[in-house]
Amino acid sequence: MHQVTDGSTQPDQLQRLTTCIAERVGTKRFKAWFGAEGGLKLSPDKTLLITVPNQFVANWIKTRCSQPIESAAQEVLGYKPEIQFQIAVRGKSSRQAPDQRPPNKDQTAAPATRTLLTFEDLVVGRSNELAVSAAKALLRDGPSPFNPLFVHGGCGVGKTHLLQAICDQVSRTRPRATLLYLSAEEFANQFVMALRTKRLEEFRKRIRQLDLLAIDDIHFLANKPSTQEEFFHTFNTISLAGRQVVMASDAPPKQIKQLSDKLVNRFISGMVVRIDPPDLAMRYQICRRYIPKAAQKLGLSGMIAEVPDDVIRFLAQNFAASVRELEGAMLKVLAFVWLHSRPVTLEIARQVLAEHIPPSQRDKGIDLEKIKQVVASYLGIEPQQLHSPTRDRTVVLARTICVYLARRHTDLSLVQIGRQLGNRHHATVIAAINKLNQLIAQDAQVRWHGPGGQRLARARAL
Repeated sequence: MHQVTDGSTQPDQLQRLTTCIAERVGTKRFKAWFGAEGGLKLSPDKTLLITVPNQFVANWIKTRCSQPIESAAQEVLGYKPEIQFQIAVRGKSSRQAPDQRPPNKDQTAAPATRTLLTFEDLVVGRSNELAVSAAKALLRDGPSPFNPLFVHGGCGVGKTHLLQAICDQVSRTRPRATLLYLSAEEFANQFVMALRTKRLEEFRKRIRQLDLLAIDDIHFLANKPSTQEEFFHTFNTISLAGRQVVMASDAPPKQIKQLSDKLVNRFISGMVVRIDPPDLAMRYQICRRYIPKAAQKLGLSGMIAEVPDDVIRFLAQNFAASVRELEGAMLKVLAFVWLHSRPVTLEIARQVLAEHIPPSQRDKGIDLEKIKQVVASYLGIEPQQLHSPTRDRTVVLARTICVYLARRHTDLSLVQIGRQLGNRHHATVIAAINKLNQLIAQDAQVRWHGPGGQRLARARAL
């Protein structure tokens, strides 16, 4: 266990507190839940800061270990500190203060990406194969065919993973290249700080001389005209010099409200590609690959037996909203079986995750992914077309039916349904439901273009 001090606490006192907490919660548990991210810090205001990898671990410690921590602190320190948690941020260690000098040409500005998200970790399937191919194309020797590369999609579909994989690959293959990965919020904050401290030229020199600039959540720049203007000139400088810009957003450029026309035009001048939610086969592979990482997070490497296929299928079928949700479900199952010394079984997975799965899905085995597959097959389109912005009559009809059936046969909210059908606004979901209700009430004729040509059916029969 590595302790962090701030000069206000004697190191031996913090060491004694650490040892005392470990004795009370158990050495094995302490190593698994407190030791992964490396920090207990005691501040002058009598606050004990615990660094953890994610919110799940924070909640677990808070629920099960607050009393042993307070007891240990009372014994060692003579008082009970306020307990606070800090989520460790990895892969974004490239945050630099505006007054820092640009990295040397033999350094990268985002070294942490190598240990976090790589192309080797990325599961590729129909929902993201175009985006991955485009990303790999810009890594080849010679001028990039896609500059900028703009990827967009809903939450948890792998946009950040892809950007960090690009940075990782560049840092491996071009060790002298300078690169920076940061969010649009970080860019805005550094720009504002540079203005306030009168170090704008240093900021510009550092950012605009990069060989690769990767900006996540670029939609954050909406409604920030000054920051947009700065980014516009930054983008132009890097692009005109033949260097690379890659960006990620929740929406395509033209759908980001209050984004200047000249930025939109620059963004769409390169490659704009969508990443859709992973299909069932991809979710299965993601879940299987995540098992050793989840075990490592819990400090259980080598202690977890093989997770049965039926458990992985269960998770893949019931957690389709995002990769983060799927990984969180696996983490919770593994934590439960370890804490209770139980084997990993389907029955336990159902028990542990029951609160996260709507009753309609538990009882009927119906989820939006199955609805999309059935509707797409019946109307003669590919399921991934349901996430596209196209206004093709058949695709629009398919989306409308999916929304209607999801509202009837699942407990998903309007927001969740919209997110899983191309990140559409909940108002669009309501309009689709109302439209189909009206067609059914009138038993109106519905037309679409199937594989065999034009099709016609009454709404109620359809």
